[in-house]
Amino acid sequence: MEEEQKIEISLAETSLYPPFHQVLHMKDGMDITISAREGILPAEVTATAEIVTSEKEELVKTEAAKEGLIVIAAPLYDINLWLDGEKLENDSWSGSGSVQVNFSGALMEKSPETRNRYR
Repeated sequence: MEEEQKIEISLAETSLYPPFHQVLHMKDGMDITISAREGILPAEVTATAEIVTSEKEELVKTEAAKEGLIVIAAPLYDINLWLDGEKLENDSWSGSGSVQVNFSGALMEKSPETRNRYR
């Protein structure tokens, strides 16, 4: 006796480009939060940041002083996105959207009166 069998197959969609969120805690007290909405970066992406030398910070302060500006601090970072050990170039993902970078932490909170005066 033959019976008709009904088979149902459900496919769960797994995103290859999920939302991205990573916080990097820098030695100088800066927290760098990097995020992107779903569909921008591949799942395996990681972020790194390195503090750029103090000589470059001094250059920024000197150039600002020439324009009559007072710069209390000019923290500089080299921020990169990586996939499988390879640095991602902007053109490999920027057509899909943008990546947000926010700065916070002890370095940003240092001396708020002075920071507000020279904003």
